[in-house]
Parts: sequence; structure tokens; C-alpha cells
Amino acid sequence: MANSLGPGADQPGYGAAPSEWGDWLARNPLSTSDWGVAYFEVLVLCAFLVFFAALWGVLRRADGEWSWLATAALGAGLVSTTVKLASGPIAIVAFDRNDSLSPDVQTALIESNGWSFVLTFAIDGVFLLCAGALIVATRVLPRWLGWLALPFGVLCILSVLGGYEGFPGILLFFLWVIVTSVYLIVRPGSPEAAT
Repeated sequence: MANSLGPGADQPGYGAAPSEWGDWLARNPLSTSDWGVAYFEVLVLCAFLVFFAALWGVLRRADGEWSWLATAALGAGLVSTTVKLASGPIAIVAFDRNDSLSPDVQTALIESNGWSFVLTFAIDGVFLLCAGALIVATRVLPRWLGWLALPFGVLCILSVLGGYEGFPGILLFFLWVIVTSVYLIVRPGSPEAAT
């Protein structure tokens, strides 16, 4: 969320000196549009909760030894969303209380928010791997969705290694969620129709 709050071309990067963050925060108080973006992010994250629950409802139709993956996928989705929601206020405090916080504390808050976000790439990867494996094994949804989720999941997990400067694995997660959502809305038929 820190990346969307008060964005500017001169925003310090990861590892910047605390004085740079302190100066930047003093020059860039939160505007109405920044708050609008933050609220929009919260709405998107709430929509993810609905998506995870709906997908779990579809995936749990799979019987047998693979059915536990539906619950694992739901759990990973809920944990990822929780981490994202919980880390947002950390950055907001750095912006909102910039007059009373030292630059060291501000930097720690913003970088904590950023690292929380980066770590969710791995959790999103676990979600994709669980959902993908279940779909491929049981055909509860079209297998191509499962085959797409598997490499995306691995790449999401590996993207954490790049940290702030690495590939944003969440883009693959978003792509899969959008494609799957469209499929579920346009073709919500029975599992047999999904083969």
C-alpha cells in the first residue's frame, strides 16, 4: 500500500537513508486521491475474500485424496489477504504521523509494509500451486486453468527472492484470478462441463 500512497517520481527506493524518507514524507502529505486509492485497495482485497470463498466452493467438489488442497488454497488466500490488509495501516501511520515520528521509525514502517507485500507473493504462490494441482488432478475446472496456475505459483514464490527490485509475482496471481473469475462468471456449469 505504501507504493500507492503519495506516489511521486522522487519517492525514495528500498534502502534509502531514513533522512530521504523523512524529507519525502514531509513534502508529500496524504491527499484526498491518495486516500481514495487506499480505500479502493481495501475494496479489491475484500473482493479477493469473496473470490477465494467462491473458488473454494467449486474446488471442494473434488473428492478423494486431492480434496484437502481446496482447503489449503482457501487458507493461503485468506492469509495473503490478511497480511495485505494488516500491513496497510503500517504505511498509513508513517504518512499520517510524519510530524511526530523520527525518520528511522518512518522508514521502518514503510519498509515493513513493503516487505509484507513482497512476502505475500510466496503465499499467493502457495495458493496457485494448491489450486492448480487440484484442478489438474481432478478436472473440477478446466485443466488449462490448473496448468496455468502451476508455473505461475512457482514464479510467484521465486519472485520473493528479488525483494523490492525483483519481478512482482503478484501480477501473475492477479492474471490467474482475473482469468478464473471470468471463466466462473461466463461458464459456471457443472464440473463435468469443465473438462
